[in-house]
Amino acid sequence: MSEAFSQGHSSTKTTKRAISFRMLGLGLASFLRLLGLFSWHYYKKSIWKGGLAILGIALGVAVLFSMNSATFSAFEQFKQGVNQIAGTTTFEVKSENAPLMKEGVLRDIYDTLEASPNTQYTDVHPVLELPALLVKRNEKGALASTGQVLNVLGVDTFNDASHRQIDWLEEPVFTGLNSPLQAGSIAISDALAQQYGLHRGSGFQVLLQERLVKLNVIGIFKVSGRNQALRNVGFTDISVLQDVSHTAGLLSRIELDFSTLKEAEQNRLKSNLDAVIPKDLKIRTPEERSANLGEMVKAYQVNLMALSFITLIVAAFLIYNTLSMAVLQRRQEIGTYRLLGLSAKTLSIFIQLEALCLGLVGSLLGLLLGSQVLPIVGQAVSQTLQNVYTGQATTSFSPPDWLPWTCLFIGLFTSFIGAYFPVQEALQIEPVDCIRPLTETSNQAGRRAKLAKIGAVLLVLAVGFSLLPPLYHLPIGGYIAAFCILAGGTLLTPSLLSQLLWGLQRVSAQVHLPIWARLGISLVQGGMHRSAVAVASLMVALALSISLTTLIGSFRHSVEDWIHQSLRADIFIQPQSATTNRSVGLLSFQTVDALSHDPAILSADPFLEQAFAYNGQPFYLGAANLDTFAKHASLTFTHGEASSAVLNRTLAESRPVLLDRKAPFPTIISEPFSTKHQLKKGDTFSLNMPKGVLHLKVEGVYYDYASSLGYAIIHRGVYKAFGGTQADASTSLALYLKPNEDPETVIQRLEKRVPQGVVLAMRSNQALREEVLGIFDKTFAITYLMQGVALLISILTVLHALTALILDGKRIYATLDYLGMTQAMRLRLVMNQGVLLSILGYGMAFIFGMMLASVLIYVLNAQSFGWSVPLQTPWAFLGTNILWVLGAGVLASVVPMWLLRQQVSTSALRYE
Repeated sequence: MSEAFSQGHSSTKTTKRAISFRMLGLGLASFLRLLGLFSWHYYKKSIWKGGLAILGIALGVAVLFSMNSATFSAFEQFKQGVNQIAGTTTFEVKSENAPLMKEGVLRDIYDTLEASPNTQYTDVHPVLELPALLVKRNEKGALASTGQVLNVLGVDTFNDASHRQIDWLEEPVFTGLNSPLQAGSIAISDALAQQYGLHRGSGFQVLLQERLVKLNVIGIFKVSGRNQALRNVGFTDISVLQDVSHTAGLLSRIELDFSTLKEAEQNRLKSNLDAVIPKDLKIRTPEERSANLGEMVKAYQVNLMALSFITLIVAAFLIYNTLSMAVLQRRQEIGTYRLLGLSAKTLSIFIQLEALCLGLVGSLLGLLLGSQVLPIVGQAVSQTLQNVYTGQATTSFSPPDWLPWTCLFIGLFTSFIGAYFPVQEALQIEPVDCIRPLTETSNQAGRRAKLAKIGAVLLVLAVGFSLLPPLYHLPIGGYIAAFCILAGGTLLTPSLLSQLLWGLQRVSAQVHLPIWARLGISLVQGGMHRSAVAVASLMVALALSISLTTLIGSFRHSVEDWIHQSLRADIFIQPQSATTNRSVGLLSFQTVDALSHDPAILSADPFLEQAFAYNGQPFYLGAANLDTFAKHASLTFTHGEASSAVLNRTLAESRPVLLDRKAPFPTIISEPFSTKHQLKKGDTFSLNMPKGVLHLKVEGVYYDYASSLGYAIIHRGVYKAFGGTQADASTSLALYLKPNEDPETVIQRLEKRVPQGVVLAMRSNQALREEVLGIFDKTFAITYLMQGVALLISILTVLHALTALILDGKRIYATLDYLGMTQAMRLRLVMNQGVLLSILGYGMAFIFGMMLASVLIYVLNAQSFGWSVPLQTPWAFLGTNILWVLGAGVLASVVPMWLLRQQVSTSALRYE
């Protein structure tokens, strides 16, 4: 009995569940059918309207996806390269304050390990890593750079096979000291071999340091998906690399393999080694090297991400216009649905789903577009990262798994935000609104006043946030201030536009403008809720363009002044390989001496630039012959003191070079170094050197735009006395000629003095200035791309707004047609509105764009990179750009004009 009851009860529950699922299915089907009637039929008839919104979202997502993919790929490839080259390395010993260190520390490490238990389970691997530039002969037989850098890794080939996991295709055979190692043998990747048609036994040429070196392929290893970072890496014996690069006795790092020991034992050995190695050397993990680079790249990556978000902000206006137009054209339909009982909640869901569908399609297309343009965008981004941060080319661009989903979510969220006001607009539609035109209401005027108050508050907050110091080495306050300016300007636009149009109406009546011009102003004013969105979106895009152009123009103007002041020599000489990356190439003492004795030369100034670190942050330490440097250099110091006074004082106090000297040695530092470390004139800081701690006193802070990492310049004698590596070498040589000597003629004579096998780049002052400015323009090429995308999206928004204005006032146009308006008059009327919206948008963009430029220059730029850049208004750009904006307004009138001919007729008067 109980079992029968239980079975019956269970059967009843199953039946109820089945009915519930069936009802849910029927309800969902009805909902989708109603949604199809409401949305699909509308967009099916007007595909282009939804298509423009989709295009706007697609462009924004494409920029966001490609930018972040490029920066992530460059950093990840560097990190993978560090890990793959490190192999089983547990710790690495590396100089904190120089790219190379003396190999004498190996004896201390061996002695310490031999005195410790379990040392039979440890391995020590000295490494010398130097970048080389691949070259080839052109059709005329002249040497030409391929622009590709090969990182040559010198290792102990007899003790390194088990340390690195190399998948050999053709494994090299090392037979001992009489092996072909002495001939410059090297093992390269199969990808590099295939690219240059190399095989075992063939040779190729590279520029290594200052010399042209021939390398012979004795082995080829495979490069697969997991080790793409090894594509541009070559392995050779450390003795071979030291010989061909003239770096005998020097190492890049010492890798310690404690992987078979327990963690406690590893840390004990690390502590023992810390106690015996020189203070200028540090023991760290390979991962820490990657983390340090990540900190360096972070500001650059965040700045690009912030700029790419602005294109999505403009795209949100496009979504708003699309949905707002859809609501406008379906007012009668919406009123009918509301009359038949469609709830406000369901109507809201319908419109939000329309927005999400547009956002979904646009985001998916944006991901597809972004993946297609990624190689182009990635190349531009990676070039900057290679030159400034990593020193390593990015060979492939692979976005992380989370990035497409993140971009998809951001695209959908943008669409959701853009749908907010159209939803509110649709919810206010009543059945009676189906038979009367939409007019300006007091509620809309009141809402404009409220938005204006919020906008004013945001602008005040922008000032406060711009005064905040950086947080976690990032200008967080600056980012918030920039957002507040754009948001505040957007919210103030309706109120400002209303006042401007009211003023134009009065002026047009007094100066007796043509009727079509006055009517155009009235139509724009009558459709204020449409016009405000178009002007706001155009304002945001143009404000971005104006602010970036002001930043770049101001920066370029400062760089030009700096070039004229700092690059005073007549001829500049570097190793040819140094034109690719700052860390590549050194001039030997012999080469400098050979080039410094031409009768036309007044004086020669060799300069050594080495990568150092202070407080864990990298910078460049410059070692200069201060007597020559002080005589010719003309630096601009932030405290206003004359260059000659500062440099002569620095020279005078540097002469007594004694290691036991108690007083700090003088130095001059660049503004970025001063900003990052909060150092000013009179402050002191210390650097760990091979022969002790070098205490330095800041004699002056000078403006410099050579590197955002910063510079500290000391006397070469001080650098040499404290055991600086490669103290007799130079990274560049500046030559000052006697009066009336022609630099090009002297360069031709000097080329004949170059020692055999040495390949140098010699440039006149003018040629170097042009090259520096060319690099500057390439660095900012990516920002021009973002400007163009944002401007394109804003033009689409103006097009949408004009279309909405026409649909909004189709009864007016029908009346004018009925009264005899010609096609030419109609064209002038529509174009007048397009041009008017463009001019108003440009005027407001100038105001808020210059405010945004001030934040970019005085907050974001200063806190991210440490450069002081005086603001220069780009009047020439503003003058030419307004012509483009006017042209865009005319072009944006084409589609509305076509729509006016297609949809406006006297039938629109049937309700009048």
